Amino acid sequence: MVREGNRIKRNNILIYAVTLNGDKLLLGVPGKFTLKKDIGAASVMKASFRVNSKLERLISVTAECDGEVIFKGIPDEEIYKRTHRGIYLELVARCNIAMLLDNEVMPQEIKNPTLSFFSRKFLEPYGFYIKSDYKKGYGEIKVKKGASVLGVMNGFFSSVYKTSPVIKENGRVYLLNEYVPNEIYADEKKLIKAEFTRNNYSIVSEYVLPDSVTGAYNVSLKNTYHTGITRKKYREAMDETEFNIYNDVKLTFEGFLKAELYDIIECMDERGMIESILYERDPTGDKTTVLFKSKDTGV
Repeated sequence: MVREGNRIKRNNILIYAVTLNGDKLLLGVPGKFTLKKDIGAASVMKASFRVNSKLERLISVTAECDGEVIFKGIPDEEIYKRTHRGIYLELVARCNIAMLLDNEVMPQEIKNPTLSFFSRKFLEPYGFYIKSDYKKGYGEIKVKKGASVLGVMNGFFSSVYKTSPVIKENGRVYLLNEYVPNEIYADEKKLIKAEFTRNNYSIVSEYVLPDSVTGAYNVSLKNTYHTGITRKKYREAMDETEFNIYNDVKLTFEGFLKAELYDIIECMDERGMIESILYERDPTGDKTTVLFKSKDTGV
């Protein structure tokens, strides 16, 4: 959003859809629009339009902002409302990652699966594929009844590779410990609101580990940086980075900030990986809110 005098200039958003019969429709410019993106979930778009009549059932929807696709997904709800002003369609849709949540995997056990095997068997039928340097097969996959594709992938990545998946809406899936994120230096002049939450509850004063010879919990590692708080934890193993604490940062900008989940953002001396993005359009204009965690410096 850019203000020119008293006039609000909005980003150019257009919504397209495809019907059950394959007809392509231009739904047009939404009166209201939100797009919520969160790590580990399918992005959710909500948009409202004025229409002449009820449309044929929609099977896909695409949103463009200034000519660039920012959302492509599956309509979950088509809500039609008739008022004295006319007929309105409220559309709720999730991005294609929803297919990994909605579809289940047949119960089975697989020994030493490779990432390429996992990709071909479980992801590629839904338009996703894994991009990784790991070639060998490791571990075991045990699929229980009712497990979603995303749930199986999260468990496989966590237990075997000690990481989590980075799922992009273009279909690519990366291992977080291999992923190279983009970096964004946000313009403070477009900042509307900033909120900083210091998470004191996450400070641990001491970790106690088992002795390598006897197994008794008598090896103490103390937090020499954050003092004045007593909070002891017992662990089988750890490293010094577990003493780090991260605070929550919430920034709201004018207009639609060009950013993606997992990007590294820096603004107002705070820096961290974007975990959530909310694009909003309302009568006051367009805005973007991002959430991330910034390492605590004690200041």
